[in-house]
Amino acid sequence: DTDPEGATILLNDLELAQKTPTEISVPAGVNRVQLRKDRYQELDTVIKVKKDEKLPLNFSLKPGWADLTITTGIPDTRIYLNGDQRATGSLSLTGVSRGLEPNKYDLRVNLDKHRPYEKALQLKAADVINLDVKLTPITGKLNVRSTPSGADVIVDGEKVGQTPYQKDLIIGDYDLMVDKPGHKEETRSF
Repeated sequence: DTDPEGATILLNDLELAQKTPTEISVPAGVNRVQLRKDRYQELDTVIKVKKDEKLPLNFSLKPGWADLTITTGIPDTRIYLNGDQRATGSLSLTGVSRGLEPNKYDLRVNLDKHRPYEKALQLKAADVINLDVKLTPITGKLNVRSTPSGADVIVDGEKVGQTPYQKDLIIGDYDLMVDKPGHKEETRSF
């Protein structure tokens, strides 16, 4: 028997008509048994059988693919393998039908206004790779000063502090207002 079932059996380099699970007669002595199934690693072993011996054999075939799961936590994140966009937000290439062939893969994860994540992956059969990718925002520094100090700093309609004010912001377009009662309100877009 094999797990999974349906493996091709080669006995002493001759392919048999039966597939696993099955019962076969083998000559007494040393015999080479090979088991093959698409997307699984070939199993190649030697068994010793005595005359008239019944020898139950059970084999678990190992995956011939690699499982790759990538999570980002951000739905708009774009995930590329070897230059081809494969998913947004998260990617799961696992199991016999979706797992990746053993090979080298170039991974790139992009999100607007964030530094891209890049990694070369060398995947081997039966690898299980789980990556939780955290992208770093590209920021600029906002410095606001006023005379007199203590003016309210309002960014995109939200009061964020008072002057002197300093904060890292993700790059982009913003509306800034500086307001202090009894003084002229200043507005700028940047």
